Amino acid sequence: MEPRDEPAGPLSSSPALPASLREALNAPRVERKDWQHGLAPHFIGLFLWVVFFDRLAPATLAVGGLGWSALGALAGGLLSFLLLYQAPALWGQRTGRGLEVLGSGTFGASGSVWITGVLIGLAEVVWFAVATYYATDLTLQGLVSCHLIEPRALRPILLGHWTFQGPLFLATSLAWSFAAALTGHYLIRIISALMNIYPIFPALMLGTVVVLTLTGVSSFQPLAAVAAPAAGGWNGNRNGPHAFLMMIQLVMGFFAMAGVMSADWGAASRTPRDVTLGGLVGVVFSSTIVATLALLSVAGAAGRMPAPTVPPNAGDLTFHASVSQAIGGTLGGVVLLIFGLGSLAPATYSAYVFGRRFAAVRPRFSALRWSLIGTVAAWPFVATGAAGRIETVFGLMGAVFAPIAGALAADATRRAHSGTWRGPRPGTNMAGLLAWALGLAVGLVPTIAASWGFEPGTRFQPASLFAFLTAYIAFKALAALGAEPPAVKPE
Repeated sequence: MEPRDEPAGPLSSSPALPASLREALNAPRVERKDWQHGLAPHFIGLFLWVVFFDRLAPATLAVGGLGWSALGALAGGLLSFLLLYQAPALWGQRTGRGLEVLGSGTFGASGSVWITGVLIGLAEVVWFAVATYYATDLTLQGLVSCHLIEPRALRPILLGHWTFQGPLFLATSLAWSFAAALTGHYLIRIISALMNIYPIFPALMLGTVVVLTLTGVSSFQPLAAVAAPAAGGWNGNRNGPHAFLMMIQLVMGFFAMAGVMSADWGAASRTPRDVTLGGLVGVVFSSTIVATLALLSVAGAAGRMPAPTVPPNAGDLTFHASVSQAIGGTLGGVVLLIFGLGSLAPATYSAYVFGRRFAAVRPRFSALRWSLIGTVAAWPFVATGAAGRIETVFGLMGAVFAPIAGALAADATRRAHSGTWRGPRPGTNMAGLLAWALGLAVGLVPTIAASWGFEPGTRFQPASLFAFLTAYIAFKALAALGAEPPAVKPE
């Protein structure tokens, strides 16, 4: 199925549109690929990033057990595919338009600059910090496991109420931050080519860890059951539904921004069938399999450990801690090194994206200068360890981007459009912006509740799903009430 020809040509020179949008409208159509060479490999590589699965267990496996957590991973993958991915990707495929252009209808030409430009650029700065933090942390821990550096070299620095990483960590992360930024600017094509091959290695390492820890799975019990046997165990755990909902939140929060950007991948796909198959394999299958394998590894590692004299801490049930404790030595160090070095590729990609997003909005600075500015802004999050608070990062990403996906889905699926694109709307589209703002407020409930110490509010999960639904319903209602400017028509 060929993409439909939507309004173009005269639209690209309209003075009512921002310069970056006119450039996007004038850009040549990208080469279309089948799902095996486009969508699926991209998303498989995304979910094999250690940041996705490293901290799934503490909030799920630790309290609800393996069954509920794995079921939550499947549900999270399905919901990510159906809600966050499918509508933007299919809309992009049918129209041949990317996110910035499609968003100019949903949020208005000016609103799209902020939503699909500035917001994504800022989010990529955060992902850059997370990727650099994990690359530095796991690599240094791998060297410790291989007995190449002393553990005391990683001791943090305490300055009053502030905690910073150790000197070796700070020096390494600073050097790698600028190296990743420069590589992302000058060598992104080489990195992209390498990333078509590299996911094989984390996949092999993940499989190796599962095999080495599998014997301990049968001995694992959720920490709630260890602390209070009456709570249950593998079966009948009263905390199981909470683990199920938290897993949905973690998967959707991690994937939310990638789901919004699926419009770009859809525009590069040959047919709707490629979009569907690529999503089923790359989103549903890969997220479920990777999450389940990681949970098995953590459960197996915990099950092999001697029974603790005191209830263990859920924070210890991370994937990388399980590798260090259950495998350790040179083999464990090599596993951590591979996962750590693999995190440098997402760092280079993030630097590439935020450099170009900011340069498109404010072209007074070059993309390289914006990449270096973003690098400087990201490094304090690395130095203080804030970039390692993955549950918070996932929550914020879900709160910000799930309602964007909700508004896009509502716009793409209403009867007046039937999957077509009517053209950009000048200024701001209040229906889209208000829908996003309402969804954002809903998505932030657990994060705000946690900062205020309000425990019941933290159980408002999966917040990303609620944020999506809020924005979807709000956009439909506001659009029906006429809260949209007319689209720019061809001359």
